[in-house]
Amino acid sequence: MKTILFLSFTLLYCTVSMAQTPADSHLQKNITPPTTKNKVDFIHLIQQQKKAKTTVSLIDSSVVWQYDATALQWTRSTKTVYVYDANNNLTNQISQYWNVNTWDNNWQLANTYDAQNNQTIMAEQTWSSGAWADNYHYLFTYDAQHHQTSNTYQNFTANAWVNNSKDTFMYDAHGNQITDSTLTWSNGVWSNSVLQRYAYDLQNNQTQHVIQTWSMNTWVSWQENVVSFNANNQPITNSSLSWSGSAWAISYKDTFSYDANQNEINDLTLTWSSGTFTNSQQHNNSFDANHNKTIDLEQTFTGTAWINTLQHAYTYDAHNNQLSDVYQVSCGTPLTNSDSTFNYYRQANTTGISAVNNNYLPLIIYPNPTKQSVVISQLSLVNATIQLVNVNGQTIIEKQNQSGNQFTIDLSAQPSGIYFVEINQQGNVWKGKVVRE
Repeated sequence: MKTILFLSFTLLYCTVSMAQTPADSHLQKNITPPTTKNKVDFIHLIQQQKKAKTTVSLIDSSVVWQYDATALQWTRSTKTVYVYDANNNLTNQISQYWNVNTWDNNWQLANTYDAQNNQTIMAEQTWSSGAWADNYHYLFTYDAQHHQTSNTYQNFTANAWVNNSKDTFMYDAHGNQITDSTLTWSNGVWSNSVLQRYAYDLQNNQTQHVIQTWSMNTWVSWQENVVSFNANNQPITNSSLSWSGSAWAISYKDTFSYDANQNEINDLTLTWSSGTFTNSQQHNNSFDANHNKTIDLEQTFTGTAWINTLQHAYTYDAHNNQLSDVYQVSCGTPLTNSDSTFNYYRQANTTGISAVNNNYLPLIIYPNPTKQSVVISQLSLVNATIQLVNVNGQTIIEKQNQSGNQFTIDLSAQPSGIYFVEINQQGNVWKGKVVRE
């Protein structure tokens, strides 16, 4: 049985207008937003393609407010602060929470880089007794083309770093990732765990993603995603299939519709039941003249009609930087305030990127392994569905996003073992693993 929960995400690239919205003590800047297509993680993207000198947007901080329906006012909730080195590499991402009248540290990601600005370490630390304490870190390696070839996850235990898991990656001649092999550390040796394979069309669109698990000394199929694209290389269907033991069985399908300006105006999720697809959920989007999304309305199908469940309303500045994201919830109608996110830029000169492609932002899961809960964080996700699936392919938890940039899944009631996290956002899919001790 699926358990439906709710969560929050934060959209990180915005500039804040303080006229009629909650404020924090930062100045807004008018900055040109960044863009890129490099298939590397977020921290990398900030300094890739150094060609012509350009002014770019670097996120300075992100503040999440919660709406108090009793007091009818907005209150501070969480804040993320970003720190960069001289090359505009993100060195620290610091999460803080509002404590009465001050921001208190909670956790941070601390990053290091090599001479080519490849990220070599990402360490998660928690604030304890007035100092940062190591929790876990990732170690990254690269090939001559700056493709990430491995990442090794280690926990800090008894004042020493201990191996936990390792991923190795392979690429085709076009730089597309074609395999991701996951190994787990046990009794002093690496053992097979998960194998992911990817296929692409002639336009380098990812058309297939197959996941297999290692069982009884062989690879066993578990899940497959098949994506089709239109002539503009936009996804039009994303079908998710599960392995029944002898054949692939359809689980659900997303279909995407676009207007004449190639803006995605509808994302419809259909579930497969008794040999037919039935309506489940949809997102209806509106855009301004600059193709910025202004409204994202989520609706759920009751069996006879669509009812409103949540809405994001966005505003932008003259440079198309997002100023605000006001989140509202509903049990049909009306929509009521819930969370809002406001972000702050600072101006930076770099040699040449224009924007971050969300498909390649890192998915952060910690602590991992865990005995109780895990926190899942992504630097920019909106309109996402999150699933937690066991090794038998059963979906045991499903979450729909609200606002904020992280959320928590409680695994305390689940048996020990490996679980898979899947985030689906408008045809883009991120996958991760969680070990329940």
